[in-house]
Amino acid sequence: MSYHSPRCGIFPISPGTYIEPAKVSNEYPLVKAACHYTVVDVNVHARLTQTYVSQVKVAQDVKYVFPLPSNAAVCAFSAVIDDKRTIHGVVKQKDEAKRTYDEAVAAGKTAGLLDQHTADVFQVSLGNLKPGQKIAVNISYISIVSHEGKLDTLRLTFPTSIAPNYGAPPPSLEKSLRSLRGTSASLELTVSFSMSSNITSVTSQTHPIALSLGTLMPDAGTAFDPTKAHVSLSTSKLDKDIVVVVKADKLDHPRCVVERASRQDEVSDAIALTLVPRFNVPPIPEQEYIFLIDRSGSMGGGRISAVRTALQIMLRSLPSRGTTFNLFSFGSHCDSLWPTSVEYGSDSVQQAAAYVDTIQADYGGTEIRAALAAAFSSRSAAKRTSPATVLLLTDGEAWDLEGVLKETTDAVKASNNALRVFVLGVGDQVSTNMCDAIARSGRGIAAYVGEQEKPDAKLMTMLKAARGGAVEDLTVDWGVPEEVSESEQNDDFEVVEAVNTQPTSSPPAAPISLFETAPAEPAQNVSLGPENIPVNLPPVPRIQQTTTSKLGMLYPGFRTSLFAIVKQPTPSAALPEKLTIRGKVMGNPVQLELPITRATPAPARDGESIIDFVHVLAARAFVQELEDETNKTALVKAQIVRLATTYGITSSQTSFVAVDEHGDTTPASVKEEDPSAGGGKKKKKVNLTGGLFGAPRAMMRMASGGSRTGSAIPPPPPPVAPAPLMAMAPPPPGSAANPSRSFASIRSVASKAPPPPSARGQSSVAFSLAPAAMSRTRALSQDDDDDSVSDDGGTPMGASRAFGSAYGAASPSASKAAPIPTGPPTIETFARQQQFDGSFPPSDVFYSLFGSKSSEAKSAKPASVTNETIWSTVLAIAYLQKNFADDEDAWTLLVEKAKDYIVQILLAEGADEDSAGNIVDGWLRVAKGVVA
Repeated sequence: MSYHSPRCGIFPISPGTYIEPAKVSNEYPLVKAACHYTVVDVNVHARLTQTYVSQVKVAQDVKYVFPLPSNAAVCAFSAVIDDKRTIHGVVKQKDEAKRTYDEAVAAGKTAGLLDQHTADVFQVSLGNLKPGQKIAVNISYISIVSHEGKLDTLRLTFPTSIAPNYGAPPPSLEKSLRSLRGTSASLELTVSFSMSSNITSVTSQTHPIALSLGTLMPDAGTAFDPTKAHVSLSTSKLDKDIVVVVKADKLDHPRCVVERASRQDEVSDAIALTLVPRFNVPPIPEQEYIFLIDRSGSMGGGRISAVRTALQIMLRSLPSRGTTFNLFSFGSHCDSLWPTSVEYGSDSVQQAAAYVDTIQADYGGTEIRAALAAAFSSRSAAKRTSPATVLLLTDGEAWDLEGVLKETTDAVKASNNALRVFVLGVGDQVSTNMCDAIARSGRGIAAYVGEQEKPDAKLMTMLKAARGGAVEDLTVDWGVPEEVSESEQNDDFEVVEAVNTQPTSSPPAAPISLFETAPAEPAQNVSLGPENIPVNLPPVPRIQQTTTSKLGMLYPGFRTSLFAIVKQPTPSAALPEKLTIRGKVMGNPVQLELPITRATPAPARDGESIIDFVHVLAARAFVQELEDETNKTALVKAQIVRLATTYGITSSQTSFVAVDEHGDTTPASVKEEDPSAGGGKKKKKVNLTGGLFGAPRAMMRMASGGSRTGSAIPPPPPPVAPAPLMAMAPPPPGSAANPSRSFASIRSVASKAPPPPSARGQSSVAFSLAPAAMSRTRALSQDDDDDSVSDDGGTPMGASRAFGSAYGAASPSASKAAPIPTGPPTIETFARQQQFDGSFPPSDVFYSLFGSKSSEAKSAKPASVTNETIWSTVLAIAYLQKNFADDEDAWTLLVEKAKDYIVQILLAEGADEDSAGNIVDGWLRVAKGVVA
């Protein structure tokens, strides 16, 4: 079975019916797609343009969907008609925007509507497009660039298609996703970088790019400036997202800017702080680690192979003392290596390593919520409030975001915030919306790795953050006097419209009237849905700021941004000059003071208005906090509306609407006849494709076996019932697990998926999460229409096994008598030799890693080293430091444990810490002289 890859364009299709592409005329082909990004330090302003030309003889209504980064604040929408007229969008409450659009279309006017279905999926509807008409749709958004998880590095992701997600999409989006083909056009992408410090590299592992260093534009003829760069790309290969990574000096240094703006007779300052904390603290004394591994079909090939390699290194990088751990695998069903976490020791690490070698991408769909629930519930009741970290490795390709967030939020609350969830998004089409949201609700962090990238370093950086303490109990002094103005003291509550009838208390937001003009009274025959109910919306405090309690914690090595919007009495009021952030790390107070500099406004292009960049970013952050509420009451929705309409951004509750008030209207006499309507005259309706620039993949993953006949997408999976214990692996010798633990509360659905093979012939704990799930599912690229047989859990034969030879490939099985490794040693082969306590015991296999230098390495042992295991451990440290210096992030925790093993022995023999460290350094100098 294969999936048809959709292409981008607008074309007619009968509602609810799938029509083969060959039978569809491309009446609104995409003729041009362009994207320009302006990157200033960690901020990005994107301008997207799609141009369509109508080839029909009647007026039509059309729509299309497209992806954007999940943290994007869409702040401008316009359509240029026939290169003559431009209609500009205005943000309104979603229902009001839809009424405005429908009324304009009914009156024969050309109109546009921009809706947000999810944080990363948007839809544009265009009404009354005339025969032969040319439409250029322009969309602008701003965002903060994601952190790469590496020092002074940023990762820019340009989504080109909607990722293929498992399960049922939101109801508002499901109908739109049924039309999956159209025309495609090549994408012209340009990026201008303007950094505060020198750019050291700009690379892309997903697409070839043209790079001009030292200038904002190629062939500009200006003097070389090391803080500037320009990237360009023109491609029709849009089967995966475009990722560009930039590295610049001091990019991670803290910075704080302020922007002053006036709107609706009010003056305000928007303040933005961004920082990447750097601090070293010892690991949390005792902690539980749960690895939750996505083994759905979409993780096949290079993804799952790289995960195996990374896990082998991670298993040896956990703290030797005070650690319990477990491994879960999930897809359409879920199983774990042990019923509950076990003590970290030699036997348990060996069993876990053998289990990792067996994992394949053969678990069907992506039931993330049920997998998280299984992992959370596996924790013993006595330790529910003790520190625990869940490390989720997934592509995040599932629609059930709301359910996943509720599951995570409830578990964190039940643990008294002792539970944290970290996420590594794997692949070229990761759902950043899902992964980021899980990390936010789990008080953790998210990082990403593409198909051609090594995941080891990022996983190690994430594990290092999870092992240690983080900055908690955050407070921010924005450098603004705390006095309250007289006008604010006299503010009254204002009445706004909302859909829900359950008002609750919530953080205050902005004192601007929600609607500048009263919404039009809907006609009786179009009054649908819940009736709007008045809600008491509280006034705004002088300072609106990021809710640090919702922000969670600051972690070393990962970027955090904080925002505030401050009302000022006059335009001449003094700007804030200094910011102070305070918090605690493992009970110890920490503090950072920063000067506040004035933000430089971005220049506007012809026909564009200047965007209050920092204000929009701040408003987007405030809206995101409200969007993350698991119970969106009437008050929460009203606050979202007020923020979004005040600062002109889309949200779950607001849309952009644009109407051509001066163009020709379409008389009813030219509207096409609809035969199904009994001969009446009706305008032709057109559904959409899914993709911004072309070639989006299949929008929905199969939830059960079967072929695709007569339907563009399969039906969603039926409701999932609770599931029974299928099998249980005994705990390793010496572990604290109770072999008689009962899992009677976990029941099976009628159709149980068989458990996967587990390590050393043992059964594994398994829970079925979805009935009759396919064992392999995948989304094909644009030109992949064959029925290739999978050789690695769902990946076609010949698929690239990426991630670099330096890291090696996981062996298919593990045995007690390990074979002598062949070929150059890798970080993984060294990791497999390390014991749980950090040591590298001497053996023939170990010394074979040094090749012809093995004898010399043995004989070079200084006389002061009386323990053979100490010397072999020193040799391993020296080899990793000397031969894998560029991959330090991947082995740093292995070396840290190895050094700690040696130091602890020296301390037990009477040395103090300083002398022990000096002794180890001396031995390492000797070892580095002999290792190759």
